[in-house]
Amino acid sequence: MSSTRTMGAVLRVTAGALLMTTALSAHSADVSVISSLLSVYPGANGTYTLTFSDDAPSCSSPNTPKRFAVKIGENGMTSEGAKQIYAAALAALLADKNVHFTFSDLTTDCFINRLQLLK
Repeated sequence: MSSTRTMGAVLRVTAGALLMTTALSAHSADVSVISSLLSVYPGANGTYTLTFSDDAPSCSSPNTPKRFAVKIGENGMTSEGAKQIYAAALAALLADKNVHFTFSDLTTDCFINRLQLLK
């Protein structure tokens, strides 16, 4: 009886580990890039896209140059965060400065969730 319980516990642990591995592989890793901005394109619905001089190979956007989106609710983006990234992107574009940005490669929208203006 003891070996039956042990075997059942081993099967549950193995199944749990397999499910966790499968779930983790479905999530993207955030990708970080340093580049300069080419454009900031605001949309009527409050979202906007950014294009950069150096495309990230892991972004599967079909556009040339690749478009990186900022959208509230995607990749952890909040309303305040979207406003701050927009302001930093405009400042970088006007000052012709590089930025360090992080995006998710899970979709072709390559949703940005962080952007840092570099000196």
